[in-house]
Amino acid sequence: MSELLERSRPKVSVALITYNHAVFIAQAIESVLMQKTNFDCELVIGEDDSSDGTREIVKSYKEQYPDKIRLLLNERNKVIYINGRPTGRWNFVNTLQHCTGQYVALLEGDDYWTSSHKLQKQVDYLDAHSECSMCCHNVMQLYEDRSLKPHNLSLIHI
Repeated sequence: MSELLERSRPKVSVALITYNHAVFIAQAIESVLMQKTNFDCELVIGEDDSSDGTREIVKSYKEQYPDKIRLLLNERNKVIYINGRPTGRWNFVNTLQHCTGQYVALLEGDDYWTSSHKLQKQVDYLDAHSECSMCCHNVMQLYEDRSLKPHNLSLIHI
């Protein structure tokens, strides 16, 4: 029985959390869908009851890719407040709890991946290095309002 479960379980779950990211969400989703892998992936989207049209966009993607996307449509009454301010913590934890993959890749609705081989490279690395529990990559930070120049956030290699 567990062998059958393993075969149907995706190698990677991409946990994408989003709230009011209508301007960015399509690019985030497309960056996951463009991944070239030799394994199965699922995209688990936690949509936190956006008021800007994000929900309609993610529902449209779910309709187009029903076998790839699992959609969690949350309500704002589940938001965790800290110091009187709403956070995305409940959405994040709930989305992670719905991931079924051996590995979980994180992505927020206003971010996107630029390499179509990102997941394959990271899975290959993790499979070859069982002593590692996670891996990451460098990031380029862009400012929508162009208040600062784009810059790379390089990570230390151990």
